[in-house]
Amino acid sequence: MDSLTISSTEKIIGILDVPGDKSISHRTLILGSLTKRPLEISNLNQGEDVAHTRKALEELGVCIQNVEKGRVRLECLKSFTPPKELLYLGNSGTSARLLMGLLSSCDFETHILGDVSLQKRPMKRVMDPLSLMGVYFEDTNGCLPVIQKGRAKLQPISYRLPVPSAQLKSALLIAALSVNGITRIIEPVLSRDHTELLMQFLDMPLKIYHESQERVLEVTGSYVPNKGKDLLLDIPGDPSAAAFWIVSSLLVKDSNLKINNVCWNPFRNVFIDVLKKMGGNIQIIPRKSQMGEECADIISQTSLLHGIEISADLAPSLIDEYPILAVAAAFAKGRSVCRGLKELRFKESNRLEAMEVNLKACGVRCYVEGNDLFIEGGEFDPIQNSIEIHPYHDHRIAMAFSIFALAYDHSITIHQTKTVKSSDVNFYKHLLRFSNLNPHR
Repeated sequence: MDSLTISSTEKIIGILDVPGDKSISHRTLILGSLTKRPLEISNLNQGEDVAHTRKALEELGVCIQNVEKGRVRLECLKSFTPPKELLYLGNSGTSARLLMGLLSSCDFETHILGDVSLQKRPMKRVMDPLSLMGVYFEDTNGCLPVIQKGRAKLQPISYRLPVPSAQLKSALLIAALSVNGITRIIEPVLSRDHTELLMQFLDMPLKIYHESQERVLEVTGSYVPNKGKDLLLDIPGDPSAAAFWIVSSLLVKDSNLKINNVCWNPFRNVFIDVLKKMGGNIQIIPRKSQMGEECADIISQTSLLHGIEISADLAPSLIDEYPILAVAAAFAKGRSVCRGLKELRFKESNRLEAMEVNLKACGVRCYVEGNDLFIEGGEFDPIQNSIEIHPYHDHRIAMAFSIFALAYDHSITIHQTKTVKSSDVNFYKHLLRFSNLNPHR
């Protein structure tokens, strides 16, 4: 089954648990492997992307054992060992870029490969600064497949990030832990800070300060882990996964939904501010922090939404939420404008193009101008034929238009539904609670 036809539903009511945060799960596995002490990780994201990171670490000699569903125990060797096989990372850009940082200090050759989609995504932005540290790469026009050879003694660098990218920043932070000296990473435009928060939680040598109104991350290398008791790391729920269900409850009449224990990181909750400005009835109930991350329960109810303009400076904080925000804008009254979406062209798909094509397939009046997306909400062009959504192998496109179908007057067929397994293996199980699904075999 790789296609589903989804019809509108009467209401979205209940309590929901979303998967462990995908971004934090990647980082917990990778940074945890550097602590050289046993640790347990609970609520680890069970999607295929995180599974690729886990398998790669196991190929490098890290022992990762299942304790129970969503909970693993991680034990490390004194040093990583050369993998016996190619490191195949599927469609996970986070795995590829962060593991390049980890492998930078490994004095052996590693072959890194991804699927067709991942092989189109830019890796040069990571390889360039790592090369300055002394890492050797053989690449394919700046993309995967890549052969990487690290070196035990990396050179410190001072590097200003050319684009706001949490993955690039994280790769450099991870590599910097093995540098003989101090590495400075200058961040003119802020991006997600999960790596920094986790490094601080694990007592890794990171200093953060501002210089000439720019954020500077300073890592003192030759990291020596502190010996101590076993660690237990509990990963909060993924806000990007929660966003789909929040929007569903705003759009479908007579809805009232509570989502438990979601990561409330300021770089990840911006979509809530956007939805509230659109008129969304959303309540936030603070919870106890986990791993240095703020957490909250989220309650959302049916709302009358209106159009909004989202400025380009918010793009780094909304990079994964734009597809579902576009769905919200399609049902909102009036025009919405999303500006500065260039980075969406380099996600699992050309996400900007995928959004435009599939919105139009649903009768939504929209267009792209440069890197800006314009959506005329609340009015749909007549539908002459059956509606089919082609996600371009992008899990967030498939999920966003599955939610679109719950609030729409026409049935919609979503193709490539298996792509959602990269982040949320239970997405369609949850959707089944709210709508009848018709599978196509």
